[in-house]
Amino acid sequence: MKKIKSYNVIDGEKILERVAVISDSGKILNRKLYEAGKLSSETRFQYDDKDNLTQEDAILVEGGSTTNKYSYNDDGEILKIQRFLQGELFEEEKYEYGEEGTIKTVWQDSELIEKLIETENEDGSEEIKVYDKDDKLTKTQKTLPYEDQTEVCVYDADNKLMAKSIEVFNDADYMVARRELDGDGHLLRVDDFTVENGLILKHHLKTKVENEIIELETHYKYDENEKEIEKEMKDMSGNVLQLQKKTYNEDGELVEDIFENLSGNLQYGASYHHIIEIEKVET
Repeated sequence: MKKIKSYNVIDGEKILERVAVISDSGKILNRKLYEAGKLSSETRFQYDDKDNLTQEDAILVEGGSTTNKYSYNDDGEILKIQRFLQGELFEEEKYEYGEEGTIKTVWQDSELIEKLIETENEDGSEEIKVYDKDDKLTKTQKTLPYEDQTEVCVYDADNKLMAKSIEVFNDADYMVARRELDGDGHLLRVDDFTVENGLILKHHLKTKVENEIIELETHYKYDENEKEIEKEMKDMSGNVLQLQKKTYNEDGELVEDIFENLSGNLQYGASYHHIIEIEKVET
């Protein structure tokens, strides 16, 4: 097992933010979160003999608790998720699998709140229909695969197109472009990716935020193990808005993560300096 401690460095001082215990199979067993260096909550995780998560219990130091319980069928497919607050069941998700597809229902206080029916067709297309508590159709999502691209269309209850996205893939099946459109076919967002040997080298983004056109480019660098070591975001004038650098140990585990918002605009995120300490512990 491993114990992983995460610190945020402020003015040269390491402040503990998180401690996680990870099993030999890579599953998280325990997670403690800290605020201003003091324990604020602890979450414990349980698994079955197939490594499926069966229960997670979160306890707040100042009082209060939540519990999620998970049930599976013999094929490892989720059957039920139960959510508890202060020990009282407040929500359930139930799943049914059959020839017509997957049916998911959401229940609160023993009352049906929402139903989703997901079907996969022989041509590879998928469809998700969403119904409200009165069993009225509210939304339909259709995924249509083509030779080198996939379209996802969202329709309202009257089958009117609300939104559409298009993802384009290269010969190696890596996404190289994505487009988001509204129901009238107007472009909302354009993403283009430069991919080499399965790694994204550049991401070009063009979108509109509050009637302003935003155009950005993000460049990525990797080490010899194909681990991301640097990410730099610039505007089209060449101004650096974000810079992130990562360092790994000899086992390829992240040990330092530095993110800088150089734009002066909080919409580009808050700067941080994280140090991660990894310790092997006995079972």
